Amino acid sequence: MYSIEKKFKFEASHRLNCLDYDSPCKNIHGHSYKVFLKIKASSLNEQHMIIDFTHLKEFQDFFDSKYDHACIIEKSDIKFIEFVKKNGFKYLVWPHPTTAERMAIIFCAVAKAMFKNKIKDLKEITIQIYETENNCASYTHIFE
Repeated sequence: MYSIEKKFKFEASHRLNCLDYDSPCKNIHGHSYKVFLKIKASSLNEQHMIIDFTHLKEFQDFFDSKYDHACIIEKSDIKFIEFVKKNGFKYLVWPHPTTAERMAIIFCAVAKAMFKNKIKDLKEITIQIYETENNCASYTHIFE
């Protein structure tokens, strides 16, 4: 099995209004997110690669256009949505809480859609997302 890994970055804010205990994460706060994309394949292409790293730039473009310096908001957080709309901020509304675990699932689905037809014998895509230097979550999609 072959694998490659590349790091991507973006800055964004959110809050976890889903928490049922007193936490500073209920407040609006930001992260310098680091997203690691790991791709596994059972064979290499004609250029002797899984995929040229240059072709992974599309994934960074996704973060730059949609997520970088945006507020990521759960759809039930009406006050936060009203605030960002009123003040003209860049934002995205999610159907579920904006946890790192949920981000890993979403970003894995995006990578799958981008690369599944571009990689020969694709076996796995893993997203590992760091909110801070010490805290991360990951999700792996296994192709059958």
